[in-house]
Amino acid sequence: TQFYPYPPRSSLGLQDDRHKTVFSLIPKESDEKQGLKYSVYTDRFAEFLSVKKDELIQRLPQYHMRTQGRDGERGEGFFRNLQEVEDFLNWVGQRKTPAI
Repeated sequence: TQFYPYPPRSSLGLQDDRHKTVFSLIPKESDEKQGLKYSVYTDRFAEFLSVKKDELIQRLPQYHMRTQGRDGERGEGFFRNLQEVEDFLNWVGQRKTPAI
């Protein structure tokens, strides 16, 4: 697992063991009112964390499904404050410790 930057979108992504993106933070599409935007391959990230998709969705603030395709469900949302980010990262960390 590794974090890597996406220069064209000024994003930060998390890849699974197959080097496929599972989660991205997108500061360029974020603002003070809505918060820090994220994009998630919901099925792929749930599999990576060994949790049910519904459990993952419950942990993602302001989540809504964007598309359903060959890579499964893809959604997005916003972290409205630092506490939401910390709560989510703590929950993820209890399931998987990424190698940065």
